[in-house]
Amino acid sequence: MAALPLVLTLAVAGSATAARTAGLPLGSYRTEISDKDLLNAGAYQYVDQNHGTFTMTIQTGGRWRLVQKAPNYIEAPMITGRYTSSSTRFRFVVESPAELAGEFEQGTWSDDGTKLTFHPVKNGEDADAYAILGSHPWRKVA
Repeated sequence: MAALPLVLTLAVAGSATAARTAGLPLGSYRTEISDKDLLNAGAYQYVDQNHGTFTMTIQTGGRWRLVQKAPNYIEAPMITGRYTSSSTRFRFVVESPAELAGEFEQGTWSDDGTKLTFHPVKNGEDADAYAILGSHPWRKVA
């Protein structure tokens, strides 16, 4: 398995911004993930590949991008994909890098205008993605 299995299926958790836009709010959001965050979530493999600063950009046209920076070498420092949505559910599918294509996570989200909070459903296979998405709110940076 490569550095970060991240694809999201999300359901609206009823925020004012979510209701206004009927989808995830566009923009760039950032969070910091420590080794402790990963271990607390049960992500014991690839800890050195899944810590650091993560910036997620949710773009128009159904595109999203996740960029990771860490003090060590990262195998897959950028993950990109497409998303589709309905009024309550969102599906983000990894397209690149190829070794992660097709993996997914699911859960709910909320937004207060300055931060985006994910509430992923934990499954045994993707504890690293669970930790990255759900350990801390994502601050809006752009």
